[in-house]
Amino acid sequence: APPRGDGAPIEEDDLRALLLAYDPANARITGDDELYRALAPVLAADIAMLRLHRIDAPPLEAPAVILTGGNDHVVPASAAADWAGHFTQPIDRQALPGGHFFVFREANGSVLDLLSRLLERSAR
Repeated sequence: APPRGDGAPIEEDDLRALLLAYDPANARITGDDELYRALAPVLAADIAMLRLHRIDAPPLEAPAVILTGGNDHVVPASAAADWAGHFTQPIDRQALPGGHFFVFREANGSVLDLLSRLLERSAR
């Protein structure tokens, strides 16, 4: 997630830079002025919501698996580690190959294998 902030509007240059930091493939959006103008308000609102969102609930009484992309330059491993405080049972943290969208790209097969193993284990 982006750094937490006060919900102030995101400047156009900052939004473009942030989109490219999330994923260089977003150049398809930032490089097409018409497409960018159409999507920018929605993307800026989404990022503002992420920056303001706070979890105000007791920790879940469940174990968790926290997956991160080993080359994620958007969400550092330390930020992902903060999720551990939202669970009362053991946390399994795993860094998988890839960047911010590792689940959909580089580590897709690894994530599916992990989910299959977890589901099989919970069915026993």
